[in-house]
Amino acid sequence: MGDISQYYCAPPELKLQNGTLNFRTIGDLNHIIRKNLHLICENFDIIVGIPRSGLLCANIISLFLNKPLLTMNDFQYNNIQQISASRGRHERINIKDARILIVDDSITTGSALRRAKFTIDSLISSGKIRECKYLCVYATDETAKLADFYFEVNIPPAKPGAL
Repeated sequence: MGDISQYYCAPPELKLQNGTLNFRTIGDLNHIIRKNLHLICENFDIIVGIPRSGLLCANIISLFLNKPLLTMNDFQYNNIQQISASRGRHERINIKDARILIVDDSITTGSALRRAKFTIDSLISSGKIRECKYLCVYATDETAKLADFYFEVNIPPAKPGAL
């Protein structure tokens, strides 16, 4: 789906095989999102960010697409039933009927995305929403299948002591 890169967003204690940590800047993130937005072939009504680092990606995407942004906590706990369509527009979007994109920055192990899917599944089973799609900007070969969309496949770092 996206490009393959040796760069990786990871905590500083993780190192790549060659002993150095390559990283992405916010400018890189912005460029990758803008370059790959065409891969999202559906017209989503609401963008939801997975805390914490997924919020930045979701914010960038919502600005590029001119769509409303919610945090996962707002989406889950605040019982929001309608939201303003976008900046400068006055119509409201009914959450139950909305096409929703859940966004995270990366999937390394998939644990954050699995937790988000568990939360969303409970909202679907309670009838609060119908369905969601999932996007992660960065993925690995092993975790890319967990998301509906991803923009770049990264080489994962070696575990500490595995060098």
